[in-house]
Amino acid sequence: MAYPIQKKNRTIISFTEDVLELIDHFKLKKVSILGISGGGVYAAACAFQFSEKILKVGLISTINEFNNGRTPKNMSKPNRISFYLAQKLPWLLRFMFAQQKK
Repeated sequence: MAYPIQKKNRTIISFTEDVLELIDHFKLKKVSILGISGGGVYAAACAFQFSEKILKVGLISTINEFNNGRTPKNMSKPNRISFYLAQKLPWLLRFMFAQQKK
């Protein structure tokens, strides 16, 4: 089993290099990309970086980086709490999600 190489100092734009490598590896001429929630910015970045390889881009309920790292006040309270926990107490968020699987 191959494990991915951990790359440091990743950005949304640098992520597109991995996607382009995958497209080239499978010798795909054009692809469609779907970004859901936080994945929307990554799908949009792919379309920006290599539009000649993109047939369609779908964005569903996407978000972008928050201003000053803070969630918008009009975001639902459960979502604001989840984003806060992901940033400040990721271990607690993982525990809470694991409990939901049971």
